[in-house]
Amino acid sequence: MKKYFIALIILAFGCSKTCDSKKNNTNNTITVAVGSAIENIDPRYASSVTAIRTSQLVFATLLVMGQDGVPKPFLAKNIEKIDDLNYKVELRDNLYFHDHTPLTSSDVAYSFLDLSSNDVNSPHQSKFYYLKNIQIIDEKNMIFELSVPYAVFMTDLCGNGIVSKKSCLNRSKKCQHEYNGSGPFMLDKWDNAKEIIHLKPFDKWFEGAAKTKIDIRIVREENTRVLELIAKKTDLIEGDIPASRLEELKKNDFLDIKIIPSFSFTYLAFNLRGPHGKDLQSKENITRSALANKKVRQAIAHAIDIEQIINKIFLNTAQRVTGLIPNSHWAKDHSLKLINFDPQKAESLLDEAGFYRKKDNNRFDITIMTSQDRMRQNIALSYKNFLAKVGINVSIKVKDFSAIFQDMRQGNFEMFSALWVPITDPDLYYWVHHSSNIPSEKKEGGNRHAYNNPEVDKLIEQGRYTSDQEQRKAIYKNIENILIDELPYIPLWSENRIIVMNKRIMGYDPLSTGSLINLRKAYISE
Repeated sequence: MKKYFIALIILAFGCSKTCDSKKNNTNNTITVAVGSAIENIDPRYASSVTAIRTSQLVFATLLVMGQDGVPKPFLAKNIEKIDDLNYKVELRDNLYFHDHTPLTSSDVAYSFLDLSSNDVNSPHQSKFYYLKNIQIIDEKNMIFELSVPYAVFMTDLCGNGIVSKKSCLNRSKKCQHEYNGSGPFMLDKWDNAKEIIHLKPFDKWFEGAAKTKIDIRIVREENTRVLELIAKKTDLIEGDIPASRLEELKKNDFLDIKIIPSFSFTYLAFNLRGPHGKDLQSKENITRSALANKKVRQAIAHAIDIEQIINKIFLNTAQRVTGLIPNSHWAKDHSLKLINFDPQKAESLLDEAGFYRKKDNNRFDITIMTSQDRMRQNIALSYKNFLAKVGINVSIKVKDFSAIFQDMRQGNFEMFSALWVPITDPDLYYWVHHSSNIPSEKKEGGNRHAYNNPEVDKLIEQGRYTSDQEQRKAIYKNIENILIDELPYIPLWSENRIIVMNKRIMGYDPLSTGSLINLRKAYISE
Protein backbone atom coordinates (compact mmCIF):
# COMPACT_ATOMS: atom_id res chain seq x y z
CA MET A 1 0.00 0.00 0.00
CA LYS A 2 1.56 3.28 -1.03
CA LYS A 3 1.19 5.77 1.76
CA TYR A 4 1.94 9.42 2.04
CA PHE A 5 5.10 8.53 3.91
CA ILE A 6 7.84 9.09 1.59
CA ALA A 7 11.57 8.30 1.54
CA LEU A 8 13.47 11.64 1.70
CA ILE A 9 17.05 12.08 0.50
CA ILE A 10 18.19 15.63 1.23
CA LEU A 11 19.90 17.33 -1.70
CA ALA A 12 22.18 20.30 -2.30
CA PHE A 13 22.73 22.23 -5.49
CA GLY A 14 24.27 25.44 -6.87
CA CYS A 15 24.15 28.99 -5.49
CA SER A 16 21.58 31.33 -7.03
CA LYS A 17 22.41 34.76 -8.41
CA THR A 18 20.48 36.37 -5.59
CA CYS A 19 22.38 34.91 -2.63
CA ASP A 20 24.20 38.20 -2.03
CA SER A 21 21.00 40.19 -1.70
CA LYS A 22 20.80 42.26 1.49
CA LYS A 23 17.32 43.61 0.94
CA ASN A 24 15.05 43.20 3.94
CA ASN A 25 11.91 41.24 3.13
CA THR A 26 9.34 43.68 4.53
CA ASN A 27 6.28 42.89 2.43
CA ASN A 28 3.31 40.85 3.58
CA THR A 29 4.77 37.60 2.29
CA ILE A 30 6.44 34.78 4.22
CA THR A 31 9.20 33.29 2.08
CA VAL A 32 9.93 29.62 2.74
CA ALA A 33 13.08 28.05 1.29
CA VAL A 34 13.08 24.33 0.50
CA GLY A 35 15.99 22.19 -0.61
CA SER A 36 14.48 20.09 -3.41
CA ALA A 37 12.24 20.44 -6.43
CA ILE A 38 8.45 20.29 -6.39
CA GLU A 39 7.08 18.14 -9.19
CA ASN A 40 3.35 18.75 -8.67
CA ILE A 41 1.03 20.05 -5.95
CA ASP A 42 -2.08 18.14 -7.02
CA PRO A 43 -2.35 15.63 -4.11
CA ARG A 44 -3.04 12.79 -6.52
CA TYR A 45 0.35 13.23 -8.19
CA ALA A 46 2.62 14.84 -5.60
CA SER A 47 5.21 12.28 -4.52
CA SER A 48 8.21 13.98 -2.92
CA VAL A 49 8.08 15.19 0.67
CA THR A 50 8.43 18.83 -0.39
CA ALA A 51 5.67 18.51 -2.99
CA ILE A 52 3.30 16.86 -0.50
CA ARG A 53 3.90 19.51 2.17
CA THR A 54 3.26 22.27 -0.37
CA SER A 55 0.20 20.47 -1.73
CA GLN A 56 -1.39 20.37 1.73
CA LEU A 57 -1.44 24.18 1.81
CA VAL A 58 -3.51 24.22 -1.39
CA PHE A 59 -5.56 21.02 -1.11
CA ALA A 60 -6.95 20.41 2.37
CA THR A 61 -7.52 16.96 3.88
CA LEU A 62 -10.43 15.65 5.93
CA LEU A 63 -8.15 15.23 8.97
CA VAL A 64 -4.74 16.58 9.94
CA MET A 65 -2.12 14.89 12.10
CA GLY A 66 -1.69 16.59 15.46
CA GLN A 67 1.57 17.22 17.28
CA ASP A 68 0.75 14.18 19.44
CA GLY A 69 0.46 11.91 16.39
CA VAL A 70 -3.33 11.70 16.70
CA PRO A 71 -5.55 12.68 13.71
CA LYS A 72 -7.65 15.83 14.26
CA PRO A 73 -10.71 17.12 12.34
CA PHE A 74 -10.01 19.55 9.50
CA LEU A 75 -12.44 19.65 6.56
CA ALA A 76 -14.37 16.96 8.42
CA LYS A 77 -16.36 18.29 11.34
CA ASN A 78 -16.84 14.85 12.83
CA ILE A 79 -16.08 11.18 12.15
CA GLU A 80 -18.14 8.49 13.84
CA LYS A 81 -17.10 4.85 13.83
CA ILE A 82 -20.29 2.86 13.25
CA ASP A 83 -18.49 -0.49 13.32
CA ASP A 84 -15.16 -1.93 12.11
CA LEU A 85 -16.19 -1.54 8.47
CA ASN A 86 -18.20 1.69 8.42
CA TYR A 87 -17.35 5.29 9.34
CA LYS A 88 -19.74 8.21 9.06
CA VAL A 89 -18.07 11.48 8.03
CA GLU A 90 -19.71 14.89 8.41
CA LEU A 91 -18.21 17.89 6.61
CA ARG A 92 -18.01 21.36 8.09
CA ASP A 93 -20.34 24.11 6.98
CA ASN A 94 -19.32 26.60 4.31
CA LEU A 95 -16.56 24.67 2.55
CA TYR A 96 -15.53 25.90 -0.89
CA PHE A 97 -13.05 25.25 -3.65
CA HIS A 98 -10.89 28.10 -4.88
CA ASP A 99 -13.29 28.76 -7.79
CA HIS A 100 -15.93 29.42 -5.07
CA THR A 101 -17.98 26.32 -5.88
CA PRO A 102 -19.18 24.36 -2.81
CA LEU A 103 -17.15 21.39 -1.56
CA THR A 104 -19.53 18.50 -0.97
CA SER A 105 -19.66 14.79 -0.22
CA SER A 106 -19.60 14.11 -3.94
CA ASP A 107 -16.16 15.75 -4.21
CA VAL A 108 -14.87 13.73 -1.28
CA ALA A 109 -16.11 10.47 -2.83
CA TYR A 110 -14.51 11.37 -6.16
CA SER A 111 -11.18 12.29 -4.51
CA PHE A 112 -10.90 8.84 -2.92
CA LEU A 113 -12.67 6.46 -5.28
CA ASP A 114 -11.20 7.73 -8.55
CA LEU A 115 -7.53 7.48 -7.59
CA SER A 116 -7.25 4.21 -9.52
CA SER A 117 -9.41 5.22 -12.50
CA ASN A 118 -7.86 5.30 -15.97
CA ASP A 119 -8.40 9.05 -16.08
CA VAL A 120 -6.61 9.80 -12.80
CA ASN A 121 -4.04 6.97 -12.79
CA SER A 122 -2.48 8.29 -9.58
CA PRO A 123 0.82 6.86 -8.29
CA HIS A 124 -1.05 6.60 -4.98
CA GLN A 125 -3.83 4.49 -6.49
CA SER A 126 -3.23 1.50 -4.20
CA LYS A 127 -3.38 3.66 -1.09
CA PHE A 128 -7.06 3.04 -0.34
CA TYR A 129 -7.25 -0.51 -1.67
CA TYR A 130 -9.41 -1.41 1.35
CA LEU A 131 -12.04 1.24 0.56
CA LYS A 132 -15.10 -0.54 -0.81
CA ASN A 133 -17.40 2.43 -1.36
CA ILE A 134 -18.43 5.87 -0.12
CA GLN A 135 -22.17 6.10 0.38
CA ILE A 136 -23.36 9.69 -0.04
CA ILE A 137 -26.15 10.59 2.37
CA ASP A 138 -26.40 14.29 1.52
CA GLU A 139 -24.09 17.18 0.61
CA LYS A 140 -22.36 17.12 4.00
CA ASN A 141 -22.65 13.52 5.17
CA MET A 142 -21.32 10.22 3.84
CA ILE A 143 -20.35 6.74 5.00
CA PHE A 144 -16.95 5.26 4.18
CA GLU A 145 -17.45 1.51 3.66
CA LEU A 146 -14.32 -0.62 4.13
CA SER A 147 -13.87 -4.11 2.71
CA VAL A 148 -11.80 -5.18 5.73
CA PRO A 149 -11.20 -3.71 9.21
CA TYR A 150 -8.28 -1.32 8.88
CA ALA A 151 -6.49 0.04 11.93
CA VAL A 152 -4.94 3.09 10.27
CA PHE A 153 -7.95 4.36 8.33
CA MET A 154 -8.06 7.65 10.26
CA THR A 155 -4.34 8.21 9.71
CA ASP A 156 -4.79 7.66 5.98
CA LEU A 157 -7.42 10.41 5.88
CA CYS A 158 -4.66 12.87 6.83
CA GLY A 159 -2.85 12.25 3.56
CA ASN A 160 -5.39 12.69 0.76
CA GLY A 161 -6.28 16.24 -0.29
CA ILE A 162 -9.77 16.89 -1.65
CA VAL A 163 -10.07 17.86 -5.32
CA SER A 164 -13.05 19.21 -7.25
CA LYS A 165 -15.09 16.60 -9.10
CA LYS A 166 -16.53 19.30 -11.35
CA SER A 167 -13.04 20.48 -12.32
CA CYS A 168 -11.37 17.12 -12.71
CA LEU A 169 -13.83 14.42 -13.74
CA ASN A 170 -12.62 12.85 -17.01
CA ARG A 171 -10.02 15.59 -17.50
CA SER A 172 -7.37 14.93 -14.87
CA LYS A 173 -4.43 15.41 -17.26
CA LYS A 174 -5.44 19.08 -17.59
CA CYS A 175 -6.95 19.51 -14.15
CA GLN A 176 -3.76 18.47 -12.36
CA HIS A 177 -2.10 21.68 -13.59
CA GLU A 178 -5.01 24.01 -12.76
CA TYR A 179 -4.89 23.63 -8.97
CA ASN A 180 -8.49 24.44 -8.11
CA GLY A 181 -7.74 23.64 -4.50
CA SER A 182 -9.63 23.25 -1.25
CA GLY A 183 -7.03 24.53 1.23
CA PRO A 184 -6.24 27.78 3.04
CA PHE A 185 -3.98 29.04 0.23
CA MET A 186 -4.55 29.22 -3.50
CA LEU A 187 -2.01 29.24 -6.27
CA ASP A 188 -1.25 32.77 -7.43
CA LYS A 189 1.62 31.97 -9.80
CA TRP A 190 4.11 29.15 -10.41
CA ASP A 191 7.30 30.74 -11.69
CA ASN A 192 9.22 27.81 -13.14
CA ALA A 193 12.13 29.97 -14.29
CA LYS A 194 12.82 31.34 -10.81
CA GLU A 195 11.55 28.17 -9.11
CA ILE A 196 9.09 29.99 -6.87
CA ILE A 197 5.50 29.01 -6.08
CA HIS A 198 3.48 32.07 -5.07
CA LEU A 199 0.48 31.32 -2.84
CA LYS A 200 -2.16 33.77 -1.65
CA PRO A 201 -4.84 33.46 1.06
CA PHE A 202 -8.15 31.91 0.04
CA ASP A 203 -10.90 34.37 0.97
CA LYS A 204 -13.56 31.71 1.65
CA TRP A 205 -11.47 29.40 3.85
CA PHE A 206 -13.70 28.13 6.67
CA GLU A 207 -11.43 29.47 9.45
CA GLY A 208 -11.18 32.88 7.78
CA ALA A 209 -8.58 33.98 5.26
CA ALA A 210 -4.91 33.61 6.19
CA LYS A 211 -3.12 36.88 7.00
CA THR A 212 -0.11 36.55 4.68
CA LYS A 213 0.94 35.36 1.29
CA ILE A 214 3.41 32.47 1.06
CA ASP A 215 6.28 32.08 -1.38
CA ILE A 216 7.83 28.60 -1.60
CA ARG A 217 11.31 29.01 -3.08
CA ILE A 218 13.49 26.13 -4.22
CA VAL A 219 17.02 26.85 -2.97
CA ARG A 220 18.99 23.72 -3.58
CA GLU A 221 22.37 24.60 -2.12
CA GLU A 222 22.81 24.58 1.66
CA ASN A 223 25.15 27.58 1.82
CA THR A 224 22.77 29.67 -0.28
CA ARG A 225 19.89 28.88 2.08
CA VAL A 226 21.94 30.00 5.07
CA LEU A 227 23.10 33.21 3.34
CA GLU A 228 19.56 34.05 2.32
CA LEU A 229 18.34 33.69 5.91
CA ILE A 230 21.07 36.08 7.04
CA ALA A 231 20.33 38.47 4.15
CA LYS A 232 16.61 38.39 5.07
CA LYS A 233 15.69 37.14 1.63
CA THR A 234 14.26 33.99 3.21
CA ASP A 235 12.01 34.01 6.28
CA LEU A 236 11.68 30.33 7.14
CA ILE A 237 13.56 27.08 6.65
CA GLU A 238 12.39 23.80 8.16
CA GLY A 239 14.63 20.75 8.19
CA ASP A 240 16.96 21.90 5.41
CA ILE A 241 19.54 23.40 7.77
CA PRO A 242 22.33 21.19 9.20
CA ALA A 243 23.27 21.48 12.86
CA SER A 244 26.77 22.59 11.85
CA ARG A 245 25.38 25.97 10.73
CA LEU A 246 23.51 26.78 13.94
CA GLU A 247 26.31 28.70 15.68
CA GLU A 248 26.66 30.93 12.64
CA LEU A 249 22.91 31.58 12.55
CA LYS A 250 22.69 32.27 16.30
CA LYS A 251 24.83 35.38 15.77
CA ASN A 252 21.88 37.04 14.03
CA ASP A 253 19.48 38.36 16.66
CA PHE A 254 16.61 38.69 14.15
CA LEU A 255 16.50 34.90 13.71
CA ASP A 256 14.62 32.48 15.95
CA ILE A 257 15.90 28.87 16.12
CA LYS A 258 13.73 25.99 17.30
CA ILE A 259 14.79 22.37 17.64
CA ILE A 260 11.92 19.90 18.07
CA PRO A 261 11.60 16.09 17.92
CA SER A 262 10.51 14.65 14.60
CA PHE A 263 8.65 11.60 13.35
CA SER A 264 11.56 10.65 11.10
CA PHE A 265 13.60 7.49 10.70
CA THR A 266 17.04 7.43 9.05
CA TYR A 267 18.32 4.06 7.89
CA LEU A 268 21.02 2.34 5.86
CA ALA A 269 19.48 0.00 3.28
CA PHE A 270 20.99 -3.03 1.55
CA ASN A 271 20.13 -4.66 -1.74
CA LEU A 272 19.10 -8.16 -0.64
CA ARG A 273 18.46 -9.63 -4.10
CA GLY A 274 21.63 -11.71 -4.17
CA PRO A 275 23.75 -12.68 -7.20
CA HIS A 276 22.39 -12.53 -10.74
CA GLY A 277 23.69 -13.59 -14.14
CA LYS A 278 26.13 -16.42 -14.86
CA ASP A 279 29.39 -15.04 -13.48
CA LEU A 280 28.88 -15.64 -9.76
CA GLN A 281 32.50 -14.69 -9.01
CA SER A 282 32.28 -11.24 -10.55
CA LYS A 283 33.05 -8.36 -8.21
CA GLU A 284 29.42 -7.24 -8.37
CA ASN A 285 28.05 -10.67 -7.52
CA ILE A 286 30.48 -11.14 -4.64
CA THR A 287 29.11 -7.91 -3.18
CA ARG A 288 25.52 -8.97 -3.81
CA SER A 289 26.19 -12.31 -2.13
CA ALA A 290 27.68 -10.54 0.86
CA LEU A 291 24.72 -8.20 1.32
CA ALA A 292 22.26 -11.10 1.08
CA ASN A 293 24.04 -12.68 4.08
CA LYS A 294 22.61 -11.71 7.47
CA LYS A 295 25.97 -12.00 9.22
CA VAL A 296 27.51 -9.49 6.81
CA ARG A 297 24.72 -7.00 7.48
CA GLN A 298 25.15 -7.50 11.22
CA ALA A 299 28.91 -6.97 10.81
CA ILE A 300 28.37 -3.70 8.94
CA ALA A 301 26.03 -2.52 11.71
CA HIS A 302 28.63 -3.26 14.40
CA ALA A 303 31.41 -1.64 12.35
CA ILE A 304 29.80 1.81 12.19
CA ASP A 305 30.07 4.09 15.21
CA ILE A 306 26.62 5.65 15.00
CA GLU A 307 27.08 7.63 18.22
CA GLN A 308 30.17 9.33 16.80
CA ILE A 309 28.25 10.40 13.67
CA ILE A 310 25.46 11.84 15.82
CA ASN A 311 27.96 13.68 18.01
CA LYS A 312 30.26 15.04 15.31
CA ILE A 313 27.96 15.65 12.36
CA PHE A 314 24.58 16.24 13.98
CA LEU A 315 26.03 17.89 17.11
CA ASN A 316 23.66 15.74 19.18
CA THR A 317 20.54 16.94 17.37
CA ALA A 318 19.50 13.35 16.60
CA GLN A 319 18.62 10.31 18.71
CA ARG A 320 19.55 6.66 18.24
CA VAL A 321 16.70 4.36 17.25
CA THR A 322 16.13 0.61 17.21
CA GLY A 323 13.59 0.55 14.41
CA LEU A 324 11.17 2.49 12.27
CA ILE A 325 8.64 3.18 15.06
CA PRO A 326 9.47 6.53 16.76
CA ASN A 327 10.78 6.36 20.32
CA SER A 328 7.79 8.36 21.62
CA HIS A 329 5.17 6.27 19.81
CA TRP A 330 2.65 4.12 21.71
CA ALA A 331 3.70 1.07 19.67
CA LYS A 332 7.41 1.35 20.51
CA ASP A 333 9.06 -1.55 22.33
CA HIS A 334 11.60 0.11 24.62
CA SER A 335 13.15 -3.22 25.60
CA LEU A 336 14.90 -3.40 22.21
CA LYS A 337 18.63 -2.80 22.55
CA LEU A 338 20.66 -0.47 20.37
CA ILE A 339 23.27 -2.03 18.07
CA ASN A 340 26.62 -1.47 19.75
CA PHE A 341 29.80 -0.34 18.06
CA ASP A 342 32.06 -3.40 18.09
CA PRO A 343 34.63 -3.66 15.26
CA GLN A 344 36.04 -6.92 16.67
CA LYS A 345 32.64 -8.55 16.52
CA ALA A 346 32.24 -7.20 12.98
CA GLU A 347 35.50 -8.87 11.94
CA SER A 348 34.40 -12.19 13.47
CA LEU A 349 31.00 -12.10 11.76
CA LEU A 350 32.59 -11.39 8.39
CA ASP A 351 34.93 -14.37 8.86
CA GLU A 352 32.02 -16.59 9.88
CA ALA A 353 30.16 -15.50 6.75
CA GLY A 354 33.14 -16.64 4.64
CA PHE A 355 34.28 -13.19 3.49
CA TYR A 356 37.93 -13.24 4.57
CA ARG A 357 40.58 -10.58 4.10
CA LYS A 358 42.52 -11.10 0.86
CA LYS A 359 46.11 -10.22 0.07
CA ASP A 360 45.21 -6.56 -0.33
CA ASN A 361 43.60 -6.77 3.14
CA ASN A 362 40.11 -6.20 1.68
CA ARG A 363 37.19 -8.62 1.92
CA PHE A 364 34.92 -7.20 -0.79
CA ASP A 365 33.95 -3.91 -2.43
CA ILE A 366 30.72 -2.01 -1.96
CA THR A 367 29.21 1.19 -3.37
CA ILE A 368 27.11 3.57 -1.28
CA MET A 369 24.80 5.98 -3.10
CA THR A 370 24.35 9.43 -1.60
CA SER A 371 22.93 12.79 -2.57
CA GLN A 372 24.66 16.06 -3.41
CA ASP A 373 24.02 17.44 0.06
CA ARG A 374 27.32 18.16 1.82
CA MET A 375 26.27 16.71 5.16
CA ARG A 376 24.98 13.49 3.58
CA GLN A 377 28.27 13.12 1.76
CA ASN A 378 30.16 13.57 5.05
CA ILE A 379 28.02 10.84 6.60
CA ALA A 380 28.77 8.52 3.65
CA LEU A 381 32.47 9.27 4.11
CA SER A 382 32.14 8.21 7.77
CA TYR A 383 30.61 4.91 6.66
CA LYS A 384 33.51 4.43 4.25
CA ASN A 385 36.14 5.06 6.95
CA PHE A 386 34.52 2.78 9.52
CA LEU A 387 34.01 -0.08 7.07
CA ALA A 388 37.57 0.19 5.74
CA LYS A 389 38.79 -0.74 9.23
CA VAL A 390 37.05 -4.13 9.00
CA GLY A 391 38.21 -4.82 5.43
CA ILE A 392 35.30 -3.55 3.36
CA ASN A 393 36.36 -1.23 0.53
CA VAL A 394 33.69 1.44 -0.01
CA SER A 395 33.14 3.66 -3.04
CA ILE A 396 30.81 6.65 -2.75
CA LYS A 397 28.59 7.46 -5.72
CA VAL A 398 27.05 10.97 -5.62
CA LYS A 399 23.89 11.52 -7.67
CA ASP A 400 21.00 13.95 -7.84
CA PHE A 401 17.64 13.00 -6.38
CA SER A 402 15.95 11.90 -9.59
CA ALA A 403 18.81 9.54 -10.48
CA ILE A 404 18.98 8.10 -6.96
CA PHE A 405 15.23 7.55 -6.82
CA GLN A 406 15.22 5.85 -10.21
CA ASP A 407 18.04 3.51 -9.13
CA MET A 408 16.22 2.73 -5.87
CA ARG A 409 13.04 1.84 -7.74
CA GLN A 410 14.93 -0.43 -10.15
CA GLY A 411 17.02 -2.13 -7.47
CA ASN A 412 20.13 -0.70 -9.10
CA PHE A 413 22.15 -0.12 -5.93
CA GLU A 414 24.20 -1.89 -3.28
CA MET A 415 23.69 0.40 -0.27
CA PHE A 416 22.00 3.74 0.26
CA SER A 417 21.00 5.83 3.25
CA ALA A 418 17.70 7.73 3.38
CA LEU A 419 14.93 8.65 5.77
CA TRP A 420 11.21 8.13 6.08
CA VAL A 421 8.99 11.05 7.19
CA PRO A 422 6.56 11.35 8.85
CA ILE A 423 6.05 8.07 10.65
CA THR A 424 2.68 8.37 12.33
CA ASP A 425 1.66 4.71 12.38
CA PRO A 426 3.72 1.47 12.34
CA ASP A 427 1.64 0.24 9.41
CA LEU A 428 4.35 1.92 7.30
CA TYR A 429 6.06 -1.46 7.71
CA TYR A 430 3.62 -2.80 5.11
CA TRP A 431 4.91 -0.43 2.44
CA VAL A 432 8.54 -0.76 3.51
CA HIS A 433 9.07 -4.46 4.30
CA HIS A 434 6.10 -6.51 3.04
CA SER A 435 7.17 -8.73 0.14
CA SER A 436 4.15 -7.67 -1.94
CA ASN A 437 5.71 -4.21 -2.14
CA ILE A 438 8.95 -5.22 -3.83
CA PRO A 439 8.84 -2.93 -6.90
CA SER A 440 8.95 -4.18 -10.47
CA GLU A 441 8.64 -2.69 -13.93
CA LYS A 442 4.87 -2.93 -13.67
CA LYS A 443 4.30 -1.69 -10.11
CA GLU A 444 5.53 0.72 -7.48
CA GLY A 445 6.71 -0.49 -4.09
CA GLY A 446 8.51 0.78 -1.02
CA ASN A 447 10.37 -2.49 -0.38
CA ARG A 448 13.18 -1.40 -2.68
CA HIS A 449 15.72 -3.56 -0.86
CA ALA A 450 13.66 -6.71 -1.72
CA TYR A 451 13.23 -8.05 1.82
CA ASN A 452 11.17 -11.26 1.87
CA ASN A 453 10.19 -12.94 5.12
CA PRO A 454 6.83 -14.79 5.23
CA GLU A 455 6.70 -14.53 9.04
CA VAL A 456 7.13 -10.76 8.91
CA ASP A 457 4.55 -10.52 6.10
CA LYS A 458 2.02 -12.34 8.28
CA LEU A 459 2.71 -10.15 11.32
CA ILE A 460 2.45 -6.96 9.26
CA GLU A 461 -0.92 -8.07 7.94
CA GLN A 462 -2.13 -8.85 11.45
CA GLY A 463 -1.02 -5.41 12.62
CA ARG A 464 -3.00 -3.54 10.01
CA TYR A 465 -6.23 -5.50 10.48
CA THR A 466 -6.24 -5.52 14.32
CA SER A 467 -7.99 -2.57 15.93
CA ASP A 468 -7.00 -3.29 19.55
CA GLN A 469 -4.01 -1.09 20.39
CA GLU A 470 -2.38 -3.45 22.88
CA GLN A 471 -2.61 -6.34 20.43
CA ARG A 472 -1.07 -4.18 17.74
CA LYS A 473 1.74 -3.15 20.08
CA ALA A 474 2.56 -6.81 20.74
CA ILE A 475 2.56 -7.55 17.00
CA TYR A 476 4.93 -4.69 16.18
CA LYS A 477 7.18 -5.70 19.05
CA ASN A 478 7.62 -9.07 17.33
CA ILE A 479 8.26 -7.38 13.97
CA GLU A 480 10.94 -5.07 15.32
CA ASN A 481 12.63 -7.91 17.21
CA ILE A 482 12.94 -9.89 13.96
CA LEU A 483 14.16 -6.88 11.97
CA ILE A 484 16.82 -5.84 14.48
CA ASP A 485 18.25 -9.35 14.03
CA GLU A 486 17.91 -9.72 10.26
CA LEU A 487 18.74 -6.06 9.46
CA PRO A 488 17.28 -5.47 6.00
CA TYR A 489 17.81 -1.89 7.16
CA ILE A 490 20.30 -0.70 9.76
CA PRO A 491 18.27 1.61 12.02
CA LEU A 492 20.40 4.72 12.54
CA TRP A 493 18.74 7.75 14.14
CA SER A 494 15.82 10.14 14.24
CA GLU A 495 16.85 13.65 13.26
CA ASN A 496 15.39 16.55 15.21
CA ARG A 497 13.63 19.17 13.13
CA ILE A 498 15.68 22.34 13.02
CA ILE A 499 13.53 25.35 12.25
CA VAL A 500 15.07 28.76 11.61
CA MET A 501 12.78 31.73 11.02
CA ASN A 502 12.84 35.47 10.98
CA LYS A 503 11.38 36.88 14.19
CA ARG A 504 8.98 39.00 12.14
CA ILE A 505 6.92 35.81 11.71
CA MET A 506 4.38 35.51 14.50
CA GLY A 507 1.79 32.86 15.36
CA TYR A 508 3.56 29.98 13.65
CA ASP A 509 3.99 26.70 15.52
CA PRO A 510 6.07 24.14 13.57
CA LEU A 511 4.96 20.52 13.68
CA SER A 512 7.00 17.39 14.33
CA THR A 513 5.42 15.83 11.24
CA GLY A 514 7.09 18.48 9.07
CA SER A 515 3.72 19.70 7.78
CA LEU A 516 3.57 23.40 6.91
CA ILE A 517 -0.20 23.62 7.45
CA ASN A 518 0.18 25.92 10.48
CA LEU A 519 1.37 28.68 8.13
CA ARG A 520 -2.33 29.43 7.75
CA LYS A 521 -2.18 30.91 11.27
CA ALA A 522 1.03 32.87 10.80
CA TYR A 523 1.25 36.63 10.43
CA ILE A 524 3.97 39.25 10.12
CA SER A 525 4.68 41.69 12.91
CA GLU A 526 4.60 45.37 12.01
